[in-house]
Amino acid sequence: MKLETGNMRQVTQQKGHLNAVCFMFHDSTRGFRRENRGFTLVELLVSISIFVIVTTVVLINQGSFNNSIFLNNVAYDTALVFRQAQSYGVNVRVANEASLGESGATVPYGVFVSDATAQERVVIVLFADLDRNGSYNFSPLSTSCSGECINQYILKRGVRVSDICVTVGGAETCSPTTQTRAHITFVRPDPDAQIKVPGVVLPISKVGVTLLSQQGRTRSVAVYASGQIAVE
Repeated sequence: MKLETGNMRQVTQQKGHLNAVCFMFHDSTRGFRRENRGFTLVELLVSISIFVIVTTVVLINQGSFNNSIFLNNVAYDTALVFRQAQSYGVNVRVANEASLGESGATVPYGVFVSDATAQERVVIVLFADLDRNGSYNFSPLSTSCSGECINQYILKRGVRVSDICVTVGGAETCSPTTQTRAHITFVRPDPDAQIKVPGVVLPISKVGVTLLSQQGRTRSVAVYASGQIAVE
């Protein structure tokens, strides 16, 4: 009888342990399932909001970055136009014989620039100085490239020439009433720049062409009398 009672106690204890283990396993399984049931509505809305904010910031900065890159490209393209004129002038490129009226003649080459206040559609022109007067014989509001014109460049995407600055005797001034155009020519054999701006009589040591984007960013192309050309 005592033996049977002891056995019954053992069986009861074993059942208790088994039930406890089963309960713990069942409870941990329910907890595991709770942890992997997915996002709540609030969590989903917060995640979407963060994604939208980050995407908006990236897109805005991307547009600003693209505009900055475009302005830089325009500035360097403008500098290349000056460099091309310098190369033509120094390397004795023969101008169009029909325009010159004489065969094999070489002439100075230059670049004509007008700012936005001049109200001219074509603001940058690569030209051959056929009459050797140090300036481009232009026609306001003209869109045709003829006569002294070799190539003309119209700025796009809202970029414009906002200022033409000249340095005379160490002092720089930018776009007064008469200072809306500049003629820069290169005469063989020197690479020096001959700078001519209406209304300025004294020798000009530097001319700066300021390019302005719609976003207010600026880059300047500087041409020095020594022949140096730089983007600043």
